[in-house]
Amino acid sequence: MNAGSMDRRIRLEEAEPAVSTSGTPVLLWPPEGGHLVREMWAKRMEQRATERFTSDQVVAEQQTGWRVRWFEIPDGAFSAHETFRVIEDGKVYDVTGVVEVGRREGLDIFGRARAEAA
Repeated sequence: MNAGSMDRRIRLEEAEPAVSTSGTPVLLWPPEGGHLVREMWAKRMEQRATERFTSDQVVAEQQTGWRVRWFEIPDGAFSAHETFRVIEDGKVYDVTGVVEVGRREGLDIFGRARAEAA
C-alpha cells in the first residue's frame, strides 16, 4: 500500500443510540455522545454523484470511498452502518460499507453524503 497516495485525513466516528425527551430513538455523535473510533490518513476514491427526485424536491448525493491501512475491527462492528460516519474536511459521510483489501493490507470504507446546495 503506497503511503504517498494517502493524502486525506479522515475521522471515523461511532454514534451512541439514545432516546430523546419525546421518546424518539436518536443517535448521539461526538462530542454529545458516541466516540471517535480512529483518525487516520486515507486515499480518497471518488465514486459518483447522483440526483434524485423525492418529496417534491431534488436531492443530490455524493458517494465516496477511502482506502486506509488495515486495523482490527471487532466482529460485526460495521454490520450496523448507520451508527458510523466519516468526516473529511468538515463534510460528513454516512458509512454504507466496509471491505477488507488483501489479507490485512487495508480497508475500503464507503460513504454517502448529501451534496451541498450552491
